[in-house]
Amino acid sequence: ESSSVSILAPLVKEFPSQFTLALYQTPMHQMFRRFMKERLNEIAGVQHIKTYMFDDDLLISGANMSTWYFIDRQDRYTLVKSSPSLVSYFTDLIDVMITFSFYLKPDGTTQKHKSIATKDPAANRNAYVKHCQALIVKMCGPHVQDSYPVSNNSDDDDEDDAAKCDTWIFPTVQMGRFNLRHDESVTKYIMSESCMNPDIQVFLTTGYFNITPRYSKILLKSKAKVSIVCASPKANGFYGSKGISQWIPATYSRLEEQFYTQLQKKKQSMVSISEYFRKTWTFHAKGMWVYTPTKKSSSSDDDDESLPFLTLIGSPNFGYRSINRDTEAQICILTENKALQKQLDA
Repeated sequence: ESSSVSILAPLVKEFPSQFTLALYQTPMHQMFRRFMKERLNEIAGVQHIKTYMFDDDLLISGANMSTWYFIDRQDRYTLVKSSPSLVSYFTDLIDVMITFSFYLKPDGTTQKHKSIATKDPAANRNAYVKHCQALIVKMCGPHVQDSYPVSNNSDDDDEDDAAKCDTWIFPTVQMGRFNLRHDESVTKYIMSESCMNPDIQVFLTTGYFNITPRYSKILLKSKAKVSIVCASPKANGFYGSKGISQWIPATYSRLEEQFYTQLQKKKQSMVSISEYFRKTWTFHAKGMWVYTPTKKSSSSDDDDESLPFLTLIGSPNFGYRSINRDTEAQICILTENKALQKQLDA
């Protein structure tokens, strides 16, 4: 069967000075690694970040690059153009992740990066985690106060750049295995503040419904209208699998049912759950949209159009693995630009 290594190894061999393939490995006990078969070993955690940088442009998504993502799998992509600072942040993030990964050499063998050459996560996991955590924290340091304004005003004047901007982008990162929980904190804050306002509407999507207790607690008390969209069993990426993975869609349906039962017990009518189904398609989209309060026009009985002023786009699924096991990253887009708001609403 094909794999990342078998597909990309020819490029490493043909262009060794231009092409680097780094293989991230979740720190876990060697015994666990030995007995967990392919795909099941994802339970321990995976490199889940999906970012693509081209010069000063960033494409961020929750989608992988497998064939079916381009054919019959529903997902999200956002392109941020001409943002060198944002690209610099994600480039630095990927570069530091490479330092605790394995290199694929032109001869087909793998080699640890020199940063972890003498460190074995199976032998001393705590020391390994602290080492990798320190590398990430050091990388984030120069960016920690950064947000990335986007201006539609091309005029050159003395006005401060930030004052001309109507859109701001904030990147987040989550690496539970290394005790880095930035994305969780940001998501929890946005969700909590949004759900306190009865005039706001929130949309959540996830391909794998497994809302963590911290998030579900907020949703169960929500005063805002919250609409959740997740995959139906037949739209789950594991539908039709063989072996133990064939039970994964049913497991997520059970988790969804348990949350729905909680909603009923709390008499929470502000939260609704819908399942995506499209024949032969699977559902992998994840994210959050927060909509502006609907305002009454003084000259009309009709409501003004409600549009999303904030969205989260990236790899997290709002579930246990995203919080505790996988490496995740996304961006928060906050905008007053009506044209962009309409695009986010599309």
